[in-house]
Amino acid sequence: MSRATTYPIAESRCGWNALLPPRPPKTVVKIGTSYEYAVIGGGYTGLAAARRLAELAPAASILLIEASEIGEGTSARNSGFILTAPLMPHRSGHAADVAKTIKQGRIFDAGLTWLKRLVTENSMSCDWNETGKYHAAVTESGIAGLRSLADQYRDCGLLCEEIQPSDFSARIGLSYYKYALRTGNNIYVQPASLVRGLADSLPPNVTLVERAPVLSVSGRRPFLLELRGGDSPGSNRCDREQRLRQEAGLYQEQDLQHLHLRRDDPRTRRRGTCRPWNGRRILPAARAGTTLRRTIGRRFLVRSLHSYESEKSRSEVEASLQDLYKHRYPHLRTHRFEYVWGGALGLTGNTETCFGKIADNIYTSAGCNGVGIMKGTAYGKLLAEMILGQNSEDIRDVRQMNSPSWLPPDPVLRWGVEFVMRRRKHQAGAER
Repeated sequence: MSRATTYPIAESRCGWNALLPPRPPKTVVKIGTSYEYAVIGGGYTGLAAARRLAELAPAASILLIEASEIGEGTSARNSGFILTAPLMPHRSGHAADVAKTIKQGRIFDAGLTWLKRLVTENSMSCDWNETGKYHAAVTESGIAGLRSLADQYRDCGLLCEEIQPSDFSARIGLSYYKYALRTGNNIYVQPASLVRGLADSLPPNVTLVERAPVLSVSGRRPFLLELRGGDSPGSNRCDREQRLRQEAGLYQEQDLQHLHLRRDDPRTRRRGTCRPWNGRRILPAARAGTTLRRTIGRRFLVRSLHSYESEKSRSEVEASLQDLYKHRYPHLRTHRFEYVWGGALGLTGNTETCFGKIADNIYTSAGCNGVGIMKGTAYGKLLAEMILGQNSEDIRDVRQMNSPSWLPPDPVLRWGVEFVMRRRKHQAGAER
């Protein structure tokens, strides 16, 4: 038997979810009930896996378990962009890297087609906005990095357009950046609205239970799951289990980055920021740089902080990000953030995903490395198909990709991660 001692609990409410009408969580589960499949984790991966199992096996009973609430978990705590091509297409000019990027893009395209159909058929109001994204740089090293990125995009046949500084300044309403690119392969959503829509439109043979962390898993077909929450503490049986868990090579990094400004400013509208990049996102040239997003509802989102498996205080996060925002928009210094929240990133040492069968009747897909909406949806769907015996080209391609690299245990891992974060923050310089 394996027993959980911790599970993700956020210190603050998700700002995306706070903008939506109240939604009562589904907390009732009949104790002692047997299910043919259990899916642990109600994020994009778990929702996709449960839905696809239900589609392909309509007579099967499926239990989907979420430790938190739909809309308050990690899947709603991101910046709300669906990246349909790898953020960094490939690391070198090798043909194998380009071929891998093209395969990944094909897998994402199939997942996106499925996701878009679900959004349309179920009339999900999630601010779906099919537009590109900006990459912007301030420093010479950042400019060099973006020019290299542009070459990589072109090698892979992806849209990439250089933007003159004066033109970019007119589009976004500030002259902070010295170089910019516009790339495609990106869709913006309100992530809490999307994940809530996916959960509330599940097929009838899926039973969703929220606020029910899985404390232990024992037995071997049937498995016995001990839950905390539901209508009372107890256990449920299942014949198979799709389990998301930390494996060697996976670690959690807290993403304490998301803030909304409370109101718009007339000066911002006069400087041209309303229409040209409404709904778009500015990605920094450095990994530890500052990201900006302007939503369709004319709110700003700012993100730039990380920590390892622990949240910083709200006051520390707010003060830091307020300072970073004011560097870019000094004329909005009086504005205050309405919401401050964080989430968790599942990262691997080599950015590869742990996917497939890990034990008899136990399957996993974990380690989305910051692109969880698209990769979680696509891989969750493929995992369900693999569980039911399918062997498509997409499944074979995912299984042939590299596995996550080995990472040392704590405290060595913690020391290494914190060192890398400090180094990246220093290297980012004015990109922060």
